Amino acid sequence: MQIMKEKVSSVFKNASSEAARNATDEEQIWESLRGIIVFGLVIEVVILFLLSVLDIQYELLGMQIAYTAAIIGVPIFVGGCMILTWGNKKFKVE
Repeated sequence: MQIMKEKVSSVFKNASSEAARNATDEEQIWESLRGIIVFGLVIEVVILFLLSVLDIQYELLGMQIAYTAAIIGVPIFVGGCMILTWGNKKFKVE
């Protein structure tokens, strides 16, 4: 029983120290931007998936829309992941 009580106490101490830590303005801005970037990347993946499943026969730039979207969307996705990685290293304090 004592061990459980100590574990619960240490959890509350860690939680209170995290809550007491004031996040800088840069950290708060990054948290907001990170959420927007992740949401955008999720929407992009869903759109790419839908375009590949629907198999629309229209052409854009001489290719089917699904292929064109993949060629344009993959670099955007990779760029978004790189921005997330860079931002987490720079602004997120562990």
